[in-house]
Amino acid sequence: TRPSWTPELTNTIHNLRAAFAAFQTPIAPILPAAERARIPKEGVPEGVLLSSIIVPPTSSLPPSILDDHIVPVEVPLFFYSTEPLSSLSPATSKAVLYIHGGANVLGHPADAENVKYVGALVKQLGTGCVVAAPDYRCATAPEATFPANMQDVWTTYVHLLESGYAPENITIAGDSSGGNVAIVLTYLISQAPASLPMPGRIVAFAPASDLTYNLSDHARAQVEVDLFSVESYKECTTHYLHDPASPFGPLTVGWKRWRPDDPLVSAVFIPKFREGWPRTLILVGSADQLVDASRVLERRMREDDVCVELVEYVDAVHGFWAFPFFDECR
Repeated sequence: TRPSWTPELTNTIHNLRAAFAAFQTPIAPILPAAERARIPKEGVPEGVLLSSIIVPPTSSLPPSILDDHIVPVEVPLFFYSTEPLSSLSPATSKAVLYIHGGANVLGHPADAENVKYVGALVKQLGTGCVVAAPDYRCATAPEATFPANMQDVWTTYVHLLESGYAPENITIAGDSSGGNVAIVLTYLISQAPASLPMPGRIVAFAPASDLTYNLSDHARAQVEVDLFSVESYKECTTHYLHDPASPFGPLTVGWKRWRPDDPLVSAVFIPKFREGWPRTLILVGSADQLVDASRVLERRMREDDVCVELVEYVDAVHGFWAFPFFDECR
């Protein structure tokens, strides 16, 4: 428990911990894009419009995320808005490229949780705004391991630019593993030719940006109260990076071995945040055992003269933004 928690909140957290303890990392083939792009028949909040398209693979992927065994594919892209997309002009509208979390191995931008959460987000943003949420490949099969997700979110960002959205009006946002991907994507953009402009800003909810999981004393003290175990994070990472210890088996000839301390894998290892890096907002709970990454990112960005703000919510656990029993999520 934590000092600010009520008995009811403590009981809820304990029940969730017990439920999440039974989690098993999924193993499944990647479904066809058309099937992944289906709109849910129920659960969309009143006043929210949800649509989807299938974005073709781009030919402009950076060499650093090209892989002979991980090929570019079509990307289902979901649009959340409060008014018909046909009435919005990309040139003047604001867009949030939202990258969902899920430890890089699960989640969908239109599943029950994200429909509710992203739907509430777009209602708060109001008119003239759209949330674009890609169904990037999760590491449930060897051919969908890293850097498959980076290829997909890059493709999505390029699509938004080619559709006419002004880069200064694009926010790249994400939660947990998605927050890490948001920062890594921006790093990739910063390494790209000048023809690919940087987004206007970044918002990262508790970015899971250190996949080495070397925890500080403070972070280790949260292990008994946070929702997820470090062991479960580590297991998901073996899948994400196609580690020989994963059920995917040893890497065959030609497969690249990715390390968790690669800056394209873990944003805390980005060597430098270049001039022109967008304004960045990081939100995290002090009872989150992954809080170290947020603090390191904020310090490193300040050292590189980035306009960055870190907001820590006292006694909030990982994923607090998705749970109505935390006041902060409101």
